Amino acid sequence: MHALIWFGWDDPNIWKTRRDNLFESLRSNPKAKFVTRVLQFGSEPLYDWALDPAQLAEQVRAAKATLASLNIPVTISEMAYGFQKHNGATDVLAAIDVIDAHILPFFASDASTGNYAVDPATGRE
Repeated sequence: MHALIWFGWDDPNIWKTRRDNLFESLRSNPKAKFVTRVLQFGSEPLYDWALDPAQLAEQVRAAKATLASLNIPVTISEMAYGFQKHNGATDVLAAIDVIDAHILPFFASDASTGNYAVDPATGRE
């Protein structure tokens, strides 16, 4: 299972409640450490400016500390462009445990906004 703390669009602070509820679920469930492969912040927090890179890196480090006894790695769900628009977001890269390699075969490799998400070779998003 990949556990996701979703930032969403409905409330700029709702992700904090989602984060806290998820941490509580993971810490209170004795099987969580056996079935949770990774905790990720997303979706596309850098691309969407949910947090700036320094804030996101701090959240990743805090999550790692919170989940240390469970040995659940922490990462973010992000597109390459999200890193690119933040000059590589090296502080985030240094903080995460693993990099999620999302395969989006019909998503344009040079997509920077939704208007450019269609792959011209296939006509698909």
